Amino acid sequence: MGAGGTDRPAVVAWLDEHAEVGDLAMTACADWVSWLIRRGTGGDVSHVAVVIGGRRLVEAYDKNSTLPDDDEGVYSITFEEFAGRGALRRVTLLRPTSVEFDQKELMHLARHVLHHSPTFASFSSVVQAALGLTATRQRSLLPGPLERWATAQLAVAGDGAERVHCAELATRLYTQSGAPPRFDRPRLATFIERVEHRPIAPLGGGSPRVARSVDPAETVRIIGAVVRWAALARWASRTARLRRRTDRTDTADLIHPVDFQRSPSFSHVATLDVES
Repeated sequence: MGAGGTDRPAVVAWLDEHAEVGDLAMTACADWVSWLIRRGTGGDVSHVAVVIGGRRLVEAYDKNSTLPDDDEGVYSITFEEFAGRGALRRVTLLRPTSVEFDQKELMHLARHVLHHSPTFASFSSVVQAALGLTATRQRSLLPGPLERWATAQLAVAGDGAERVHCAELATRLYTQSGAPPRFDRPRLATFIERVEHRPIAPLGGGSPRVARSVDPAETVRIIGAVVRWAALARWASRTARLRRRTDRTDTADLIHPVDFQRSPSFSHVATLDVES
């Protein structure tokens, strides 16, 4: 698609033409959340969703970019809802290349996870973004203080399949559908080295999320809340309870949307620029 982009009905038509069950839809938006994610991870995508058939996608999403759980979780959305997001600027479709990929199993898992919806890992995502900003300066063998710091961050950011962000949900869906993604040079590679021996936890229980109306004030209060939560996490990381949580961290917890761009497990289908 040319630099001029396209309008929203054309986005839906484009998805109808190109998208198949199991495709990964990667997006970039013209809002501050997308900008921070792209800036922090060094990529040009900030969100991923998986096509599940019936002109629908499944995604882990924080509708209002706030810390409370009642506006976030795993959702199924139509092509029209996906294309209608006001800040959407680019969509790229990737397709799993594994011959073992089971489309029917993916659709079954998507229905299951919608019924047993894990919450969105809002604070974990903030921690991951912070780690992503420093990832280029990390080393596999860290000195003592940094080693303890890294372990503490893993304890905060990882919880297995209990809470999932968008890239994590996609990773778990593909893994359970017979096509575990392989990631070349993932953004948090030095942290993944610590947990890659662990099996990726299956998507399990949880409770459905209920969407609510947007409260703009909460998107401002999130900054102060993150600072307070970070201070609390630093203290809590010294406790045995939080150290035990590290044992639940697996590779899927630490995957960013940008990591799918570099994955040899997917082939590029098409990219579409969207008009403002």
